[in-house]
Amino acid sequence: MSAQDVRLVPTKGTKGRGGGADGEAWRIEHKGRRAGQVFINRIDQPPVGPHASIQIYLNQTSQGRGIGRLGYHLACSQSRYDVIYAHMQKSNLASARAAEAAGFVDAALPEERQRLLVWRRQSAPASVEPPSSASPVTGPQSPATTTADQPDHEQPPSEPQQS
Repeated sequence: MSAQDVRLVPTKGTKGRGGGADGEAWRIEHKGRRAGQVFINRIDQPPVGPHASIQIYLNQTSQGRGIGRLGYHLACSQSRYDVIYAHMQKSNLASARAAEAAGFVDAALPEERQRLLVWRRQSAPASVEPPSSASPVTGPQSPATTTADQPDHEQPPSEPQQS
Protein backbone atom coordinates (compact mmCIF):
# COMPACT_ATOMS: atom_id res chain seq x y z
CA MET A 1 0.00 0.00 0.00
CA SER A 2 1.25 3.50 -0.76
CA ALA A 3 0.26 6.80 0.82
CA GLN A 4 -1.36 7.75 -2.50
CA ASP A 5 -3.87 4.93 -1.99
CA VAL A 6 -5.43 6.69 1.03
CA ARG A 7 -7.34 9.95 0.86
CA LEU A 8 -9.79 11.90 2.97
CA VAL A 9 -13.10 13.13 1.60
CA PRO A 10 -14.63 16.01 3.59
CA THR A 11 -18.09 15.23 4.95
CA LYS A 12 -20.70 17.24 6.81
CA GLY A 13 -20.32 15.27 10.04
CA THR A 14 -22.99 14.92 12.70
CA LYS A 15 -23.39 16.13 16.27
CA GLY A 16 -20.44 14.79 18.27
CA ARG A 17 -18.79 13.46 15.11
CA GLY A 18 -17.27 16.50 13.49
CA GLY A 19 -20.51 18.34 12.77
CA GLY A 20 -21.12 21.95 13.72
CA ALA A 21 -19.07 25.12 13.50
CA ASP A 22 -16.09 23.80 15.50
CA GLY A 23 -16.03 20.31 13.99
CA GLU A 24 -14.39 18.71 10.97
CA ALA A 25 -15.18 15.33 9.46
CA TRP A 26 -13.81 13.17 6.67
CA ARG A 27 -14.50 9.78 5.12
CA ILE A 28 -11.31 7.74 4.79
CA GLU A 29 -10.96 6.03 1.43
CA HIS A 30 -8.43 3.38 0.47
CA LYS A 31 -8.09 2.74 -3.26
CA GLY A 32 -11.43 4.47 -3.83
CA ARG A 33 -13.35 2.38 -1.25
CA ARG A 34 -14.64 3.53 2.09
CA ALA A 35 -12.22 2.48 4.84
CA GLY A 36 -13.51 4.47 7.81
CA GLN A 37 -14.05 7.93 9.17
CA VAL A 38 -12.10 10.51 11.12
CA PHE A 39 -13.38 13.63 12.81
CA ILE A 40 -12.28 16.45 15.06
CA ASN A 41 -14.48 18.08 17.68
CA ARG A 42 -13.75 21.01 19.95
CA ILE A 43 -14.38 19.82 23.51
CA ASP A 44 -13.83 21.16 27.02
CA GLN A 45 -12.48 18.35 29.15
CA PRO A 46 -9.85 18.01 31.91
CA PRO A 47 -6.93 17.94 32.15
CA VAL A 48 -6.55 20.03 28.96
CA GLY A 49 -9.60 22.31 29.04
CA PRO A 50 -11.01 23.52 25.70
CA HIS A 51 -9.22 21.74 22.83
CA ALA A 52 -9.55 20.00 19.47
CA SER A 53 -9.96 16.24 19.89
CA ILE A 54 -9.61 13.66 17.10
CA GLN A 55 -11.38 10.32 16.75
CA ILE A 56 -10.80 7.73 14.06
CA TYR A 57 -12.82 4.64 13.22
CA LEU A 58 -11.77 2.06 10.66
CA ASN A 59 -13.78 -0.73 9.10
CA GLN A 60 -12.55 -4.08 10.37
CA THR A 61 -11.09 -5.00 6.97
CA SER A 62 -9.07 -1.76 6.96
CA GLN A 63 -7.45 -2.32 10.36
CA GLY A 64 -3.82 -3.36 10.70
CA ARG A 65 -2.83 -2.06 7.26
CA GLY A 66 -1.35 1.38 8.05
CA ILE A 67 -4.53 3.21 7.03
CA GLY A 68 -5.07 4.56 10.55
CA ARG A 69 -1.70 6.31 10.71
CA LEU A 70 -2.37 7.90 7.34
CA GLY A 71 -5.88 8.89 8.48
CA TYR A 72 -4.48 10.62 11.58
CA HIS A 73 -1.77 12.34 9.54
CA LEU A 74 -4.04 13.55 6.75
CA ALA A 75 -6.79 14.77 9.10
CA CYS A 76 -4.37 16.73 11.26
CA SER A 77 -2.62 18.18 8.21
CA GLN A 78 -5.94 19.23 6.65
CA SER A 79 -7.45 20.51 9.89
CA ARG A 80 -7.67 24.19 10.76
CA TYR A 81 -6.36 23.37 14.25
CA ASP A 82 -2.65 23.65 15.06
CA VAL A 83 -2.89 21.55 18.24
CA ILE A 84 -5.01 18.38 18.35
CA TYR A 85 -5.38 15.86 21.16
CA ALA A 86 -6.25 12.18 20.92
CA HIS A 87 -7.89 10.54 23.95
CA MET A 88 -7.93 6.75 23.98
CA GLN A 89 -8.00 3.81 26.32
CA LYS A 90 -4.57 2.83 27.62
CA SER A 91 -5.13 -0.67 26.24
CA ASN A 92 -5.67 0.67 22.70
CA LEU A 93 -2.09 0.06 21.59
CA ALA A 94 -2.73 -0.13 17.85
CA SER A 95 -4.42 3.28 17.74
CA ALA A 96 -1.68 4.78 19.92
CA ARG A 97 1.01 3.42 17.57
CA ALA A 98 -0.85 4.83 14.57
CA ALA A 99 -1.21 8.25 16.22
CA GLU A 100 2.44 8.30 17.26
CA ALA A 101 3.51 7.43 13.71
CA ALA A 102 1.48 10.45 12.55
CA GLY A 103 3.35 12.80 14.92
CA PHE A 104 1.37 12.57 18.17
CA VAL A 105 3.36 12.48 21.41
CA ASP A 106 2.37 11.38 24.90
CA ALA A 107 0.82 14.17 26.99
CA ALA A 108 -0.89 12.16 29.74
CA LEU A 109 -0.40 12.55 33.44
CA PRO A 110 0.24 9.22 35.22
CA GLU A 111 -2.97 9.48 37.24
CA GLU A 112 -5.16 9.83 34.14
CA ARG A 113 -7.45 6.91 33.28
CA GLN A 114 -6.95 7.32 29.55
CA ARG A 115 -3.99 7.81 27.26
CA LEU A 116 -3.66 11.38 26.04
CA LEU A 117 -1.58 12.21 22.98
CA VAL A 118 -1.01 15.59 21.36
CA TRP A 119 -0.15 16.64 17.81
CA ARG A 120 1.31 20.06 17.05
CA ARG A 121 1.52 21.32 13.50
CA GLN A 122 5.11 22.60 13.78
CA SER A 123 6.44 19.23 15.02
CA ALA A 124 4.45 16.95 12.72
CA PRO A 125 6.33 14.73 10.26
CA ALA A 126 6.28 15.87 6.64
CA SER A 127 4.93 12.52 5.49
CA VAL A 128 3.78 9.27 6.97
CA GLU A 129 4.31 6.06 5.09
CA PRO A 130 2.43 2.88 5.86
CA PRO A 131 4.41 0.02 7.36
CA SER A 132 6.43 -2.08 4.96
CA SER A 133 5.40 -5.65 4.38
CA ALA A 134 8.40 -6.68 6.48
CA SER A 135 7.02 -4.87 9.56
CA PRO A 136 3.22 -4.92 9.45
CA VAL A 137 1.12 -3.30 12.14
CA THR A 138 -0.12 -6.16 14.25
CA GLY A 139 -3.40 -6.55 16.04
CA PRO A 140 -6.65 -4.78 15.43
CA GLN A 141 -6.69 -1.00 15.35
CA SER A 142 -9.40 0.11 17.72
CA PRO A 143 -10.90 3.56 17.45
CA ALA A 144 -9.53 6.44 19.47
CA THR A 145 -12.30 7.81 21.64
CA THR A 146 -12.89 10.99 23.54
CA THR A 147 -14.40 10.52 26.94
CA ALA A 148 -16.74 13.39 26.20
CA ASP A 149 -18.41 11.26 23.55
CA GLN A 150 -18.12 7.75 24.94
CA PRO A 151 -17.42 6.27 28.37
CA ASP A 152 -14.40 3.99 28.75
CA HIS A 153 -16.47 0.82 28.77
CA GLU A 154 -18.36 1.42 25.53
CA GLN A 155 -17.14 0.58 22.08
CA PRO A 156 -18.74 2.25 19.05
CA PRO A 157 -20.92 0.03 16.93
CA SER A 158 -19.34 -1.42 13.83
CA GLU A 159 -20.67 0.46 10.84
CA PRO A 160 -18.98 -1.02 7.77
CA GLN A 161 -21.57 0.40 5.38
CA GLN A 162 -21.11 3.92 6.76
CA SER A 163 -17.51 4.00 8.00
